[in-house]
Amino acid sequence: MGILVSPNPTRGALRFTLTDAAAVPLDLFDAAGRRIATLAPQQTLSGVEWSFGGNDATGRAVAPGVLFARPRGSRN
Repeated sequence: MGILVSPNPTRGALRFTLTDAAAVPLDLFDAAGRRIATLAPQQTLSGVEWSFGGNDATGRAVAPGVLFARPRGSRN
């Protein structure tokens, strides 16, 4: 199971898409392993999508760098 991210790379908003998946929240982590955001799922015809506007849970812009995404309930 892989999450498609577009556009990649980006300096702004991201869209995550996962086919054949349950509509669960998606947690985003920075390179230090800190959860920076939890995204609400949107069911689409092609699967599930999550949108990220570039701000963390407090509304501050996320610093440039690598982000890791994990659907809730996933152990990977």
